Amino acid sequence: MEASDGFAHSKIVHLTKIMNPTGTTRMQHRRFNVQQEKPPVNWRRGMFRLWILVSSAWLMGWIIFFAIKFVAGELPTQDLPVVPVVLFGPPLALLLFAVSARWAIQGFETEQTSTRQDLHDKKTD
Repeated sequence: MEASDGFAHSKIVHLTKIMNPTGTTRMQHRRFNVQQEKPPVNWRRGMFRLWILVSSAWLMGWIIFFAIKFVAGELPTQDLPVVPVVLFGPPLALLLFAVSARWAIQGFETEQTSTRQDLHDKKTD
């Protein structure tokens, strides 16, 4: 009993040490909601990385599929020229689509937006 009372007393002493004279704890004075300007999102880099991930998953899936068929002896030799088309065709088509979509979206930008970008580029040089 005596040991638990000492433990409880030390807890109370510890709590009173972290309390301010106003009766509030120190944690309440920290600023967690400080408004900071977030950097702009780099869509081009993010979409490229997403394309890398999706293409890698596509390649891994088909390579595993073809490896299993090859080991089982179910992959006919006349289908071998189709393998590179199945592996690399869709990822390259997706990349081509993304590049052309970016080109098309840039066509909607106003001259004022591109002028601001040119000024920004000149400042960083």
